Amino acid sequence: MKLPYTICYTSVAEDLDDDVVNQIFEVTARHNNECKIQGLLLYSKETERFFQVLEGEKEEVIRLYHEKILKDPRHTEITDIFHKPTSKPIFFKYTSKFNLIKSSEDLQEIKRYIEEHKYSKANSEEVLRLLQPFLIFYS
Repeated sequence: MKLPYTICYTSVAEDLDDDVVNQIFEVTARHNNECKIQGLLLYSKETERFFQVLEGEKEEVIRLYHEKILKDPRHTEITDIFHKPTSKPIFFKYTSKFNLIKSSEDLQEIKRYIEEHKYSKANSEEVLRLLQPFLIFYS
């Protein structure tokens, strides 16, 4: 992978029913896998908030963020957490696919993986900190 790059953000998406959330997850996974983008996507129904980490080639990750995510009217209050190159992406060795978190077990597995493989200490600690509210709601 040339020029590894990470974008992490949260957004609010109000009044999404389960079918819409599942459709978003399916489309996201298919697209990101085709583009060789790794990372994770979480949605908390309680807070109506998405949390996403995108990792991959810089041009591809930035294009996805600007052309898809920022233009999607379902996303409001988009908060950038970080946009930066990274020498060791967090999810590089986790799986070859994009991860959708749909259960507390999935979330605990991601948390364990991040704690065990802190390739980029600053990124890993920030992602773990941001996962905490989701861990509470999925418990």
